[in-house]
Amino acid sequence: MSRLPTPTTTRTSQGSPGTDLPLASELAAIRLGWEDGHLSAPLPEPVRERLTKRLELLRSCSRPAAVEAIEEEVAKLMLGFPSTRGVPVIEVQLQVRKYAEDLLGVPLWAIKDACRDISRGSVPGLNPDFPPTSPRLRLVVNGYVTKVHHEAQQIKQVLHAPILRPADPAVWESIRAGLVARSRELSCLHDTPPKPAPTLQEIEEHYANHGLAFERRRDIHGDRASDDREGEG
Repeated sequence: MSRLPTPTTTRTSQGSPGTDLPLASELAAIRLGWEDGHLSAPLPEPVRERLTKRLELLRSCSRPAAVEAIEEEVAKLMLGFPSTRGVPVIEVQLQVRKYAEDLLGVPLWAIKDACRDISRGSVPGLNPDFPPTSPRLRLVVNGYVTKVHHEAQQIKQVLHAPILRPADPAVWESIRAGLVARSRELSCLHDTPPKPAPTLQEIEEHYANHGLAFERRRDIHGDRASDDREGEG
């Protein structure tokens, strides 16, 4: 009698794309400011680069999982429910295969994320004491995939959106100036290397010209104490 698929450490798979919260906030702000699918100003180059890289990552996470990998994740999910214990192995194998067939075409990371959340009881509407049906599991997995597709579509729309220039040239110049300032700000945040540490010669020259801070404070307080003593006399 054959056994359930067992976990392996040799298989590599795509990881979940996760969520880039700062970039998501930037994307939401951009979409709030456009009119009828038009941008009011060009995207700052650092923002365009980050959006492009994010889109490439999301597209790379769409490869469908192999049936063997799906069976492994489903088997691990089933073993976590007491209701599946005592069921004949052949029956469980057939059930796992049916689940895997219904999950064909989706990426492995989405299946893993769904099975993880179901095992933790964090999926609303599911009984934590019983495994989900095959159609319900597919719906949960599709929810993760849809979120990624929706984000990719939004990024693609922003990257290819035409620019709607205002009729007033002064307004356009103000927008252009703000864009330049924003680009410089982002460049400083992401691209500007830290300043090098001062050399020993620079440090010696600085203190030769300015002295030490605690010496300046001592002189100030010392003069004040001397004035007080003269007043008392």
